[in-house]
Formats: sequence, C-alpha cells, structure tokens
Amino acid sequence: MKSIRKRIATLAVALILAMTMIPAAVVEAAIDAPKSVTLYRTDKSSQSYVNIYISGLTSKQSVVKSSIKSSNKTVASPYCLSYYTNTSKGSFFNGQAAFSDSSKMTNISLMSQKSGTSTISYKIGNKTYKTKVIVKPYTNPIKSISLFGIKNGKTTNLAGLMKSKSYTSVKLPATKKKQTIKVTAASGWKISNINFYNATGHTYSISYPPTKPAASASLYVGTVTKGKGGTVMLTMVNTSTKGTLNIQYDIV
Repeated sequence: MKSIRKRIATLAVALILAMTMIPAAVVEAAIDAPKSVTLYRTDKSSQSYVNIYISGLTSKQSVVKSSIKSSNKTVASPYCLSYYTNTSKGSFFNGQAAFSDSSKMTNISLMSQKSGTSTISYKIGNKTYKTKVIVKPYTNPIKSISLFGIKNGKTTNLAGLMKSKSYTSVKLPATKKKQTIKVTAASGWKISNINFYNATGHTYSISYPPTKPAASASLYVGTVTKGKGGTVMLTMVNTSTKGTLNIQYDIV
C-alpha cells in the first residue's frame, strides 16, 4: 500500500511540473475532461493503477467524489481522487495592474484487474462528464536505459527490470558526479518526458511535444548521492494507440 501511495504521489509531482508549463490563459479556458483515453496496465500479473487527468478547473470547482462511477469495475474501479493546484502571479512594467491566477487539475486514479473498456462518469458541479477508458495489457516500452552505472547482473541496461511491471527499486552503490540518464524506447513506443526527482530536493525534467515524442533521449542530472537517491519517472507513448504508460525507477 505504501508503494502504491508513493507512485501516485510521484505522478502528482509530474503533473504539477506539466501544469507549470501551461500559460494561465490556456488553463482558464475551460474544463478539459477527456472523452476517451487509452492507458496501459502497470503490471502483467496483479492489479494495476491507471489515471484520468482533468484540467482547467477553477479553485472553487471540484469533482464530486460520490458521483464517480464505473461501467466495468473489473477493468477500471475508482481508487483515489487527488487535486493539484497551479498558482501564477505577475506584474507589468507599463503600469498595467498585476495579475494572479489559481487553477486546479484532478487525477482520478483507477484500479484495473484486467484489460478491456470501461466508461467512467463523474460530476463537476451539476454537469456530468463521461470518459471512455481503454485499458491495454502491460508491455515493456523500453529498449535500453542507463542509470548512474547501476547494474542488473552484469549489464548497465536496466530495461530488463521492467519485463513484467512498470516500477522497481534499484540500489545506488556510490555517489556519482556528472550523471546523465539515457533512454531508448522499444519498437512501437516513444518518449514523452523524463523526470528525475532528487531526494536532496532538486528536480530535472525534459519533455517533448505531443506531436514529436522522441525515440531516444538524455537528461543531465549532475550529482546523485548515495543514500539520497530519488525517483526516475518516464512517460512513454505507444505510436499506434497513442496510449501512455508511466515507468518508475526508485533509486535507493
């Protein structure tokens, strides 16, 4: 249970980072509740967790928790409802009034027992929204990934650790300086973003436009300290279905 909460919390940080890249004028435009999403299970053998993200809420708007329903609970059953706030402030040099804006994004986390399709309905205020959730089987989206010289047996390619699930922990044997994360996507997949949340409080990130995800990518993260590792989070996109899958390495 603790590891599940940590994965949801890490996704929250990635979501907040994404929010900071969206101009306030865009966030204010309207509630963005997806009509359909394609997601991938995070585990081949046991229950998985997938997510619906809803953006553009004002500070006073919320998804009504009791209204969240699933048409197929085996495929996608409501598990957790989370909110993340983006606040922006600014002032002009030409005498215009200063501005401030606060908007929210919501994550409806769903527990999945198997692949399939389910419709998730929910209310924001008095309006009902519906999102068709297509859940696909788990598959390893990574061809190669190197993290700070950490080995899986005799190889520094840690992609094999994601053969049957999308999350794992690896041990950093020593403090490393001038480090770069290097990732190559598997056939049929591309990289949307790479995030590294350093336990010392630093965050490093690289993102690609939705229309041009990368086949391979590198992210310089500087020094990684033994005993104060962090978390590497990748968002991968399937080139056929456009569905997404988050990959997580906890560095301990």
